[in-house]
Amino acid sequence: MSNSGNGAILVIMGTGIATKDLEEGQLYLDVNPSQSVVPDADMPIDKTKDVKSKYTDSKGNKQSANKKVGLGLKMPWLSMNSNRALPPTVVKGMEVFIWKNILSNDYYWSSWDGQEDLIPQEQALFLFSNLKKPQKVPRDQKNSWAVGISPKTGELFVHTTNNNGEKAVFKFDFSTKTGKAIMNVNGSSVEISAGEITFNTANVVFNSNVTINGNLNSKGNSKFNEKGFTVTDVPLK
Repeated sequence: MSNSGNGAILVIMGTGIATKDLEEGQLYLDVNPSQSVVPDADMPIDKTKDVKSKYTDSKGNKQSANKKVGLGLKMPWLSMNSNRALPPTVVKGMEVFIWKNILSNDYYWSSWDGQEDLIPQEQALFLFSNLKKPQKVPRDQKNSWAVGISPKTGELFVHTTNNNGEKAVFKFDFSTKTGKAIMNVNGSSVEISAGEITFNTANVVFNSNVTINGNLNSKGNSKFNEKGFTVTDVPLK
């Protein structure tokens, strides 16, 4: 039993099997309770069917088995990690925990570790509060620092905020699909790709020796405060 601190008393009912992949950005998952769950009067189960469940046995061998499970449960995600803004990746056939709030008779699902071999590509978004004082507002990308990781889309990013009067907002974005890395500070950015660097800013200042063996694109003024500046093969654009 777990008290969430927001007027809910949660009881774990057992496990269930996802009958569909969890849609991207969604909290609700279609779950069929397994035979370990004893249906109660509030659980809307009126049909059953066989669902193939995949698992790893005690010897580390991958197994699969058909389980006769109930139908009719669509439930929201219960976060067990307060910094995770979106649910973990869940694919059809994975097992999840089923929880019940005994004060409202609502049901929830949470992830079950140890099934990573069933997930082809994952996505995760984490938010870290930048509020100076506790407030009854949800975390979002305006009041929290954000870290996003997605092998599925080939993206990784780290974004800060200035909701506490910070002098700068930093955004670091990396994409393996486009082959680009972008650093953005208050709207000015540097974009790096294979063989090319692009400065999207009003001014570019170099305070030391710079040697360039490829393209250098600047959409503003360039200042070189040292004599030791050389460009090989391709002229400065």
